[in-house]
Amino acid sequence: MKTSTRIFMSIAFLALAFLIPNKTFSQAFDGDMDEKIHAGYLNVDGHSGVEMECVEGANDYLSYGFFARVLLGNDVEKKNMGWADIGSAIYFHWDELLKLTSKLDIHTGFQLSWQSGWITGGMRYNFSERWGVYARIQKGLFDVVHSKDFDYPYNGRKLGFSVGLTFSLQ
Repeated sequence: MKTSTRIFMSIAFLALAFLIPNKTFSQAFDGDMDEKIHAGYLNVDGHSGVEMECVEGANDYLSYGFFARVLLGNDVEKKNMGWADIGSAIYFHWDELLKLTSKLDIHTGFQLSWQSGWITGGMRYNFSERWGVYARIQKGLFDVVHSKDFDYPYNGRKLGFSVGLTFSLQ
């Protein structure tokens, strides 16, 4: 798949995120029962893709969620294919301890997916009551699936980052 097609698909995915009903509201992290959707661009070890994540607050410091990621591409010579991954995550939110503004949320966490285990850190920033943006970096810790036939982009100790939009479901 061409790079221009990958970029177009990433932009289209973000545009679809704007179609969430107008009842959505966003704040950085509001603790217990805080429900968010993140949708954005993903890059793992140079492979571009998209991701979507649903997160719910457990208390003022912890949240948990589920995510889906798709890396785009099909390069037979390098034995690399577009690849999907699903998993769950737990995050610790530092805004309460650091006394941050309500518009900013800094979090660290652990993600366990079908492909790998990740340690992650990121932040969300709200531009309004309706929506915000997020940025995250993640580092693979171990392989869950391994094959010498294909180079699975998610496997190993690879570095990834993502950026996108965040919406509140409250």
